[in-house]
Amino acid sequence: MTSPGIHLFVEKRNHRLQYTVFEIFMRRMGISAVLVADIDDFEAHTGPKLNYSTQTVSEGIPTLAPLGILFEKRIQPHEIEWSVEGDLLFPIQNHVLGFDPLAAIFYLLSRYEEYLPHRKDEHGRFLSEQSVLVEANCHQVPLVELYVDRLFEWLAGFYPSLKRSKSSYTPWVTLDVDQLFSMKAKGLVRSVVSTARDALRGRLMERTSVMLGRKSDPNDIYDRVDAILQPKQLRPVFFMQVGESSRYDVNNPPHLYDVRQRINEIALSGEIGLHPSYYSSERDGTIARELERLRQITSSGVSKSRQHFLRFILPQTFRTLAESGVTDDFSIGFHDRNGFRAGTCKPFGLFDLEKDETIQLTMYPMAWMDLVATRNFPREQDAWEELDRLLSAVKAHGGHFVSTWHPDVMAASDEHYSTWNIFERFVEHA
Repeated sequence: MTSPGIHLFVEKRNHRLQYTVFEIFMRRMGISAVLVADIDDFEAHTGPKLNYSTQTVSEGIPTLAPLGILFEKRIQPHEIEWSVEGDLLFPIQNHVLGFDPLAAIFYLLSRYEEYLPHRKDEHGRFLSEQSVLVEANCHQVPLVELYVDRLFEWLAGFYPSLKRSKSSYTPWVTLDVDQLFSMKAKGLVRSVVSTARDALRGRLMERTSVMLGRKSDPNDIYDRVDAILQPKQLRPVFFMQVGESSRYDVNNPPHLYDVRQRINEIALSGEIGLHPSYYSSERDGTIARELERLRQITSSGVSKSRQHFLRFILPQTFRTLAESGVTDDFSIGFHDRNGFRAGTCKPFGLFDLEKDETIQLTMYPMAWMDLVATRNFPREQDAWEELDRLLSAVKAHGGHFVSTWHPDVMAASDEHYSTWNIFERFVEHA
């Protein structure tokens, strides 16, 4: 339910400001907000008000002088400073808040820093070490939610009748299915090559058992996942690869009967999303073709997506996804550390800084990935403790905890380091 609104006096209305105000007041507070550029109309309003300008208004009206980023049209570097506490972007002097929360939230949610010149890794991805959040060691704190809390508490001090809605915590179990099967349904050429490789590794007997149907394929963990999730009534999202094979795309050929049948069986217990192929952002028409292929396999709409390797071109990839009918994307997360890449644990719209407009796509930020955990922590308990900390932070703010798992990582579990143990503990706590 939306609370009675608040009027904001601004010297100029624009798309950046409208986007930010919607994300803060409507999406996170449940409070309608009206931007007013006429000071007389603003002064005449009798309800809650905020003066977000450099102009002087009547005494007693909360005032916050903007720092300018919301009123610019260019994309340019900004000098980022932090408060003594180490968690405030764009500090301002002589104000009870000590910073401009609207500017800070816009900077984080729009992924402003990723539009600026930056170094990339071997896969063309933004290096997390360049993130302002990582530099300040705040990447595991949902700063946007903290900023919204501080802004609301300050405004409520002026207007005790101002009420905000509370959002419900939502757990997500998502699986990136890079390879539906690791041994079966590979196609003739790849089966021959894989058989030779397994013979050298001493896995020929296992492969033979799988091919003869005596043993399940190692990656076929989907029924076990369902058995763990069903008692908790959690419905997972399986992001499926159905593109052409490449050095980084090893998915099973989507035209094979076993592949199509298994995808449809999995769809009975979870939702199917697209895992666009490695080069999908660079090759025109690829995302649309793969979406159509997956929709034909499942005979249903596919509206969710997450980029393979978390590779995307900002903002072009997300424009393409939206134009292709995708409504929800799960690609915003670090590929090499867990935490909040956009500083938020709640869904948000993505602002296109180049076109100065909001892309019609809801972003679900990823908080934790098994592959990152197993790479960064040599002990299972350490990986769990990180997950638990992040989960507690998301629960405290009524956010969405998007966890990401991989069949091959789960299949590689052993008694010394079991991703299954972490998965079961997560489901129990989630």
